[in-house]
Amino acid sequence: MARPLRIDQEDTFYHVLNRGNERRAIFRDDHDREGFLERLGRCSERFSLDIYAYVLMGNHFHLLVRTREANLSPAIQWLGVSYSTWYNVRHHRSGHLFQGRFKSFLIAEDAYLYRLLLYIHRNPLRAKMVARLAGQARRNGRQKPITAIMTSRRATESNRGCHPRQTARNATR
Repeated sequence: MARPLRIDQEDTFYHVLNRGNERRAIFRDDHDREGFLERLGRCSERFSLDIYAYVLMGNHFHLLVRTREANLSPAIQWLGVSYSTWYNVRHHRSGHLFQGRFKSFLIAEDAYLYRLLLYIHRNPLRAKMVARLAGQARRNGRQKPITAIMTSRRATESNRGCHPRQTARNATR
């Protein structure tokens, strides 16, 4: 059976996620997380993606992104290959890091956007990786996730405090 085609559209929000092969860790320590975020930043610049939110768990990640061009697939493919190569060299390993192709879901409604933001930031709490979300998160003997709400520099210059979809609308005017 053929894989379904991905929907790549410009100026569109997506929920993107990927998981480690055999549900194994893709972030062993904070240096791995920083390496991923460095590559995510390069991906954002290279492919004109706006990163609005993310969470890096031990064996998977979630991103909320907005595309400016219809290039989500090549962007996230580049991110996966770039991070996998770096990770494999750093940890003296070879082979697949990710379980398969990344998953992406087009966000067409504001209600889904709000639910997704809550889902991304509550993920560490549900996994009992942190005791609370506000302030300094206490570790529960597990890896500390990195989670953040972000907006592009271009969007934040004129839209501080705006809802991400409104920020996107204003940024394209």
